[in-house]
Amino acid sequence: MNDILNIIDEYAKLNDIIFGICAAEDLTGFDESIVDIPFFKGSFHDRISPNAFLNGAKSVIVIGIKTDMTPIFKGLEQVMAPSVSGLDYHIRLNAVARELVSKLSEVTQFNYRIQVDTGPLLERAFALKAGLGFKGKNGCVISPVLGSFFNIALIVIDIELDVTLQDTLLSCKSCNKCISACPTKALDNISFEYTKCISYITQKKGDLTQEEMDSMGVSIYGCDICQSVCPYNSSYNIQTKEENILQILTEILQMSSKKYNINFKSSNFFWRGRTIIRRNCWVSMENYSRKRSYFP
Repeated sequence: MNDILNIIDEYAKLNDIIFGICAAEDLTGFDESIVDIPFFKGSFHDRISPNAFLNGAKSVIVIGIKTDMTPIFKGLEQVMAPSVSGLDYHIRLNAVARELVSKLSEVTQFNYRIQVDTGPLLERAFALKAGLGFKGKNGCVISPVLGSFFNIALIVIDIELDVTLQDTLLSCKSCNKCISACPTKALDNISFEYTKCISYITQKKGDLTQEEMDSMGVSIYGCDICQSVCPYNSSYNIQTKEENILQILTEILQMSSKKYNINFKSSNFFWRGRTIIRRNCWVSMENYSRKRSYFP
């Protein structure tokens, strides 16, 4: 299997991605605190079992690609998390994963399945197991190479590969910047209460409570304050300004469905849907007028 590992390593270097490999064993007992995540209704077993995802699974190749923070609409970065800028990461990662699989298929035949966010498996947990980084106090996987601003894809295959090792020396240590900066106090040193997180609230369907609306600040999608203040992300130099916010929100609200689709269809922003984004724009306008805005 050295040929396969060499191909993965060479591909990763040429394409500026990180990777790790772990055995396709159930995650029972492996940091189960990471299991409680929203927006997925599958069973616990489906979340932790690669064999439920691919019959005969032997290995999981985990790849990480740097977040694309290219602005998708002028000024939108002022009311949206940096991690949801750029080309939709589902598109980017699926393309990378399929290209890698194609190269591996030239050496040997195997069965595989790819997952980018929308499947059952706990991507962060497998990324930790494969050694891509460590679990930060903000709940993110933090890589010594990319910080926490990277997206994850899993390639589950039915051949056995050598696993990559975890660096157990990396940690947040005594740093609590993310905890101190979180405007809704969703983080503490013990747990993460996702129902308080701005990222969760701005993606939640249906009506919001007054408390949820008050907590959103001016964000219409996501947050990332806990990532922006993290020392491991200092190289990203994220700077947030506060200019013409009402104009930006008004432009989005006035877009027809057709124009909205043209502007955002290939972006991460499009995934949550126009109805929820419009709801969030109205909330953001109200919060901005009442000086409820959060910036790191």
